Amino acid sequence: MKVLILITLIFLGVIIYLMSRIEKLKMKIVYLSKQNYNLRTEINSHNKTTKILNDFRDENIKLTKVNTQNVYIRNISLLKVAPFDYAPKVVDLPKNSNVDIICKTQISGVCWYEVSFVSRDLNWYKGWVKDSGIDFIYRN
Repeated sequence: MKVLILITLIFLGVIIYLMSRIEKLKMKIVYLSKQNYNLRTEINSHNKTTKILNDFRDENIKLTKVNTQNVYIRNISLLKVAPFDYAPKVVDLPKNSNVDIICKTQISGVCWYEVSFVSRDLNWYKGWVKDSGIDFIYRN
């Protein structure tokens, strides 16, 4: 009888030990899954950046310096990181924004302007604006 109780206690101890190990392994799996998700997100972001850089290399891009200051935009425009439609947006330029045109380029038949912009809250932005849908008002 004492042997049966001893074997039962040992068996319960082993079960409790194995259950705690299983819980620790479950936590490791959850942690690794989070890391995997974060790495995949980072890789996808890197692939988009690589695609933009490859497009820059593939296109025969010629920048033309403009250096025009105090130019106003009549309508709302998107300021993008790079001169491509799928490039990430930096900010929406509001109507009648005062921008400085730095340079322009022609990519796949579309004209893009590199502009710098100071917002009302004094944040400075620099990026690319597509020629279509934009209307510049040149002032001195």
